[in-house]
Amino acid sequence: KRIAFKTLLKHALLEVGQGLVLDEPETNATILANGKLQSNGYIGSIHQLGAKLKGTPSCNGWVHWHYEDEQTGKRYPIDNLRKQFRAEFTD
Repeated sequence: KRIAFKTLLKHALLEVGQGLVLDEPETNATILANGKLQSNGYIGSIHQLGAKLKGTPSCNGWVHWHYEDEQTGKRYPIDNLRKQFRAEFTD
């Protein structure tokens, strides 16, 4: 089942204003209230902004954007949160 990025915000798995990090080139972005990311003067979806910053035609944002786990300080792909949502909230 498809899970929208905004769904992670709605269920507090991510928060507006939270930072994410693109893997390569390592770039910081901020989550906006509309579910888009902002970085280096650009705004776009996790896929659009990832592709723009990587200089590629497309980007799987679920894999290339990472969040920092507050307890461990380690970074994980946001796809982990999508998997967590599926396990907790869907049948």
